[in-house]
Amino acid sequence: TQTPSLSITPTASLVSPSSVPSSSLSPTETCFWTEIAIIYDDDPSLTWWTIRRKVSGSDSWADSEVMRSHRGSDGNTFHIESNCLQEGEFQFNIHADGGDGICCDHGEGYYNVTSYGELIAEGGEFERADWTHFTLPFVSPFL
Repeated sequence: TQTPSLSITPTASLVSPSSVPSSSLSPTETCFWTEIAIIYDDDPSLTWWTIRRKVSGSDSWADSEVMRSHRGSDGNTFHIESNCLQEGEFQFNIHADGGDGICCDHGEGYYNVTSYGELIAEGGEFERADWTHFTLPFVSPFL
């Protein structure tokens, strides 16, 4: 099975117009744009994702949820969400309650996570969950 490719073209309303991190007016902490793009399979109501931030000084990800997606509502539709996250260690988790991921048994679903165009995670073939750890600012291991 060939995995579909997601190409994200940022727009001014979704991301900072430059390739440098954005700064908020209050407080004065820098944040980094991160995009989650999903093509849902035919049963999107079973799919949801979270981003967790590692608690400083701890090895635990418990109670560290930064954001959670809604469950999809229309099969085979494209959804993108852009978020500005502060510097730190994160974990992206995607869940498919049906136990068959988002690719192949019920359509050709696929996801990717990027920061300023650099690929952090991608996939679709998994059972109940898939996860990736990453650090912001993100530096591609392929550079």
